[in-house]
Amino acid sequence: MQPNVYSIMIRLIIEKGSPENGELWIGLLDDFNMGIRWTRHIQEQSTILKTSGNNEWEIRILQEAQNKITEDAIKWGNVETGGVLIGRIFLNRRSITIARVFDAPVDSKRSAFSFVLGTKDLKKEITKIFEKSGGVLTYVGTWHSHPYGAGEASGTDRDSYAKIKALRLGAPSVFLIWTPSRLNAIVDEGKIS
Repeated sequence: MQPNVYSIMIRLIIEKGSPENGELWIGLLDDFNMGIRWTRHIQEQSTILKTSGNNEWEIRILQEAQNKITEDAIKWGNVETGGVLIGRIFLNRRSITIARVFDAPVDSKRSAFSFVLGTKDLKKEITKIFEKSGGVLTYVGTWHSHPYGAGEASGTDRDSYAKIKALRLGAPSVFLIWTPSRLNAIVDEGKIS
């Protein structure tokens, strides 16, 4: 009798300790429904940011999403850039998970000291992601870079943020600022505050 894959995995965890990164194991029946073919997906550690203020929020950024933000910011060099954050909001835990990042719409405006997110096809792209994920993933906010290192929101940032948060229709949203040394998160709680 062949050992159960679950018992083997549990034994390995007990003997060697749990893996540093998260793992998702998916078992699919073979063509004859006689066996299971397993695939393992490793999820690197997420970045976790905490906000300050009246209510603390936890922002979890999956590694793939953070890599995309950093790559885009470095690509644009000394010009501010940004994009759209896709993820999920957990109201009961005051937590937002950022699972994906997609590029800024083509009508976005970039300069050395400002970034204004465009809106061309934004609603269509967000709707497509929402439908493909079965309603699990949606727009949760935006990000932009401050290549010169200021991690706080400028007046221009606050004006843009006020316009963008109206898109959330009262739901919470996150606003990330990337600098060469760190990420800063600002959360608007929408109608729950």
